[in-house]
Amino acid sequence: MRKKYQYFLLGGHGMGLASLSFYLEKIKAKPKWIFKGEVIPFFCFYNDFYGVVLDREIKNKVANYILRSLTLKVPFYQIIKDPISIIRSCVNVACFQHISMVHSKDDMKGLFFRVLLDIPHLMFHFASMRNSVKHLILDVTYLTQDSIGQDNLQNTLNDFADRLGYKKINVLEKKSIFKGATFLRAFPHFFEVEQRCFVLTEESRIGKSKEMDAGTFVEKK
Repeated sequence: MRKKYQYFLLGGHGMGLASLSFYLEKIKAKPKWIFKGEVIPFFCFYNDFYGVVLDREIKNKVANYILRSLTLKVPFYQIIKDPISIIRSCVNVACFQHISMVHSKDDMKGLFFRVLLDIPHLMFHFASMRNSVKHLILDVTYLTQDSIGQDNLQNTLNDFADRLGYKKINVLEKKSIFKGATFLRAFPHFFEVEQRCFVLTEESRIGKSKEMDAGTFVEKK
């Protein structure tokens, strides 16, 4: 492995991690989400990036071994948010993505506990996530929801650029940092052309993934 990186960014789903990564790309900070599923892909650290993004508790033994093998200490940035808001955000998104499977209060209760207990990358494990890479911490900067919100994100990015040597860019001009697209992502538009079925949906900000109801027949689209 090349093992070169300049910073770590720690967060979780429902905390603004995807949005912050999106704007770090704008200032050429090149964040890299190193997980595919629950594993680190082969040759991941040979890719062209500056920052390592962790979005989950690391339970995979091989992934833990890879991260333990790293030695370069760098600044850490960790997003923080109150647990109740995180749980609410994750459950709301899961409800949209499984709307065809939720028919009763018992179904909703089952979905809630599955999100809470069984999906490590949907919940933010504050201590365990950082403990797996604590040997790489030079110092820690906590990013609150206020510091990455509409009013203060530009200042946060400027401070980030000043410290790590990236170019300051006004990333918020004529744009909002809020996605506001949960409904569109969960319920895309389906249509037929010449008896063939197509789906029109938005791309995720991370990679090329699509988000929609998990109960639909994806192979037919």
